[in-house]
Amino acid sequence: MQGSGRLVTRDAGGAERISRVAFAGHNDQPFESVAK
Repeated sequence: MQGSGRLVTRDAGGAERISRVAFAGHNDQPFESVAK
């Protein structure tokens, strides 16, 4: 499982800050295609 995206936060003054976030992990299960 993996994914990424952007997180937009706003400080008290109204300024936006954009952070890039990413995730990667596994669940110890074998891969199975959804297109069977």
